[in-house]
Amino acid sequence: MVLRLDETDVSRVAELMDKYADLPMDFADAALVCAAERSGRRTIVTLDRHFAVYRLPRRARFTLVP
Repeated sequence: MVLRLDETDVSRVAELMDKYADLPMDFADAALVCAAERSGRRTIVTLDRHFAVYRLPRRARFTLVP
């Protein structure tokens, strides 16, 4: 499934990048977290090993698929 970001997501992406500023979160990572939050999805396909440090609301972890 491909999720699109819209104009209302831009501020959330910026918030996430600020929150994780001490980690290697770039725009693509923040957009993926934002889309997952909005859609309620927890399973993410990614090659980024550091993605495991990001959390959903209530500190829920992502299920990562390499």
